[in-house]
Amino acid sequence: MPPNRISLRCLLLALLVIAAPASVASSDKTAEIMAAYIYNFARFVSWPAASFPAAQTPLAVCAASTDALQGQLVRVHGRDAQGRRMVVRVVAAGEDLSGCHILYLSADERAQLPAWLAAASRHALLTVSDIPGFASDGGMIGLYVSDNRVHFSIARPQCERAGLQVSSRLLALARQPARAAAAEVRP
Repeated sequence: MPPNRISLRCLLLALLVIAAPASVASSDKTAEIMAAYIYNFARFVSWPAASFPAAQTPLAVCAASTDALQGQLVRVHGRDAQGRRMVVRVVAAGEDLSGCHILYLSADERAQLPAWLAAASRHALLTVSDIPGFASDGGMIGLYVSDNRVHFSIARPQCERAGLQVSSRLLALARQPARAAAAEVRP
């Protein structure tokens, strides 16, 4: 079977298992599912070559959070995505985001969202968050729970402005930001 078919089947299987109708009531289970989504985003988003100065440069997931997902992201540390070892590091507001490829912002960062997005815009950086309406409010990929399932929406224009290419397979599985925002519960 061709590699693309295998990759597509693996992605679909992983996302189907993740989005299975099992309840995601516990925050730990939700965080585990969201971490798996972030891992798959790393596999199906392409960064400009300049984002990786050397062949051995790892794919860095930077987390600005103190929530349960940060603890679950440790599970992707050391895994492979697109032939690169993934590393996870914690970042604080105002910190230089050079070397980050994915920036996860927890809902705790809502008040700082404009500053985070401004800092991220200076890099080819995929922004991901579970802040309600994130993909509609300037972020790239919004994670949210609806009908006891974790879903995601992708703001393709923001990704393209950052020089990121999102796989058509991933786009096909995403909800549109406007529809996703309507399904989310905003505090």
